[in-house]
Amino acid sequence: MALVLPWGAAADSGSAALRQLLFSRSAVDTLVSFDNRRAIFPIHRSVRFLLLSSRAGPATTTMRCRFGETDPAVLDAVAAVIERGFVAR
Repeated sequence: MALVLPWGAAADSGSAALRQLLFSRSAVDTLVSFDNRRAIFPIHRSVRFLLLSSRAGPATTTMRCRFGETDPAVLDAVAAVIERGFVAR
Protein backbone atom coordinates (compact mmCIF):
# COMPACT_ATOMS: atom_id res chain seq x y z
CA MET A 1 0.00 0.00 0.00
CA ALA A 2 1.23 3.50 -0.69
CA LEU A 3 -0.37 6.67 0.65
CA VAL A 4 0.11 10.39 0.18
CA LEU A 5 -0.81 12.02 3.48
CA PRO A 6 -0.57 15.44 5.08
CA TRP A 7 2.68 15.83 7.04
CA GLY A 8 0.70 15.86 10.26
CA ALA A 9 0.09 12.13 9.91
CA ALA A 10 3.73 11.66 10.94
CA ALA A 11 3.98 14.23 13.69
CA ASP A 12 0.67 15.55 15.03
CA SER A 13 -0.74 14.17 18.25
CA GLY A 14 -4.17 14.00 16.60
CA SER A 15 -2.78 11.37 14.21
CA ALA A 16 -1.34 9.14 16.93
CA ALA A 17 -4.14 6.58 16.64
CA LEU A 18 -3.64 6.33 12.87
CA ARG A 19 0.13 5.87 13.29
CA GLN A 20 -0.39 3.23 15.95
CA LEU A 21 -2.85 1.38 13.73
CA LEU A 22 -0.53 1.48 10.71
CA PHE A 23 2.60 0.51 12.66
CA SER A 24 0.94 -2.27 14.66
CA ARG A 25 -1.01 -3.91 11.82
CA SER A 26 1.34 -3.57 8.84
CA ALA A 27 5.03 -3.45 8.02
CA VAL A 28 5.66 0.20 7.13
CA ASP A 29 8.60 0.20 4.72
CA THR A 30 9.27 3.85 4.03
CA LEU A 31 8.33 7.38 5.08
CA VAL A 32 9.42 10.28 2.87
CA SER A 33 8.36 13.83 3.67
CA PHE A 34 8.27 16.59 1.08
CA ASP A 35 8.02 20.34 1.20
CA ASN A 36 5.95 21.67 -1.71
CA ARG A 37 8.34 24.58 -2.41
CA ARG A 38 8.84 23.33 -5.99
CA ALA A 39 5.08 22.95 -6.55
CA ILE A 40 5.14 19.15 -6.72
CA PHE A 41 1.38 19.32 -6.22
CA PRO A 42 -0.81 22.20 -7.44
CA ILE A 43 -1.50 23.43 -3.91
CA HIS A 44 0.05 26.14 -1.74
CA ARG A 45 3.84 25.90 -1.67
CA SER A 46 4.01 25.92 2.12
CA VAL A 47 2.15 22.61 2.43
CA ARG A 48 4.18 19.60 3.53
CA PHE A 49 3.15 16.04 2.83
CA LEU A 50 4.24 12.50 3.54
CA LEU A 51 4.62 9.45 1.32
CA LEU A 52 4.14 6.21 3.23
CA SER A 53 4.55 2.71 1.86
CA SER A 54 3.72 -0.47 3.72
CA ARG A 55 2.91 -4.11 3.15
CA ALA A 56 0.84 -6.74 4.87
CA GLY A 57 2.88 -8.27 7.60
CA PRO A 58 3.86 -8.11 11.23
CA ALA A 59 4.07 -4.92 13.23
CA THR A 60 6.62 -2.35 12.09
CA THR A 61 9.93 -2.59 13.92
CA THR A 62 12.17 -0.72 11.45
CA MET A 63 11.57 1.58 8.48
CA ARG A 64 13.41 3.82 6.05
CA CYS A 65 12.87 7.56 6.49
CA ARG A 66 13.81 10.71 4.59
CA PHE A 67 12.53 14.08 5.71
CA GLY A 68 12.50 17.58 4.23
CA GLU A 69 12.86 16.55 0.60
CA THR A 70 11.93 19.05 -2.11
CA ASP A 71 12.71 17.16 -5.31
CA PRO A 72 10.64 14.11 -6.33
CA ALA A 73 13.71 12.70 -8.11
CA VAL A 74 14.85 11.51 -4.68
CA LEU A 75 12.21 8.78 -4.96
CA ASP A 76 14.41 7.00 -7.49
CA ALA A 77 17.18 6.82 -4.88
CA VAL A 78 14.74 5.62 -2.23
CA ALA A 79 13.48 2.89 -4.58
CA ALA A 80 17.06 1.74 -5.23
CA VAL A 81 17.72 1.47 -1.49
CA ILE A 82 14.54 -0.54 -1.01
CA GLU A 83 15.56 -2.92 -3.81
CA ARG A 84 18.92 -3.53 -2.08
CA GLY A 85 17.06 -4.36 1.13
CA PHE A 86 18.68 -1.66 3.31
CA VAL A 87 16.92 -1.19 6.64
CA ALA A 88 17.76 1.68 8.99
CA ARG A 89 17.42 0.77 12.64
